[in-house]
Amino acid sequence: LHHELFEERHWDPRRGVMPERAYAGYADAIFQRFCGQLLADHLGLVPTADPPGEGAGPHFVGDRFDLYLDVTPLPSVIRDWRDASDREANLRPDLILHEKATGRVALMDAKYRTSHLRASLDSLTDVQLYLQAYNRKRIGLLFPPDPGPEDQRWMVHEVTDGSFSIFEMPVLPDSRMASFLDAAIVPTVELLLEA
Repeated sequence: LHHELFEERHWDPRRGVMPERAYAGYADAIFQRFCGQLLADHLGLVPTADPPGEGAGPHFVGDRFDLYLDVTPLPSVIRDWRDASDREANLRPDLILHEKATGRVALMDAKYRTSHLRASLDSLTDVQLYLQAYNRKRIGLLFPPDPGPEDQRWMVHEVTDGSFSIFEMPVLPDSRMASFLDAAIVPTVELLLEA
């Protein structure tokens, strides 16, 4: 037991017990990387030398798009209004898809939190910040839906007031995901592209 605790698990009696939700950030990070890799693969993008979340990016490149994962975007890609202030925000959207020819950008966030077959309300609140910070009309929210009726599980939902929209896009490790990307996710990402 001593060997297992101290050597294999690196336990230290001086280290405090972590709160129950302490590892939620890890789940979000893993899901974020999964979504980024899935989108990159589907769009035919190839990885660069910068690992996701490190460097300035892009982390995946292709003929039409560059994809940035979990970094503060370069000002040439998209600017947060606070970048022009003396108190920069240094926001790190999870996925930034940059269309090279036009300069248009699609912003997406990946949250490993759900409310049954929809994204959680706190996830919607989190991504709403990006709408204001980057002066956007639309943003995507990728989430893993809970089990439920198949017709409802494979559905993109738009949360809108007619002016601003958050698109809830379910992402699953499932053999049907490629066809769902073609039918629903990629067309939604096209809607997200804004100058």
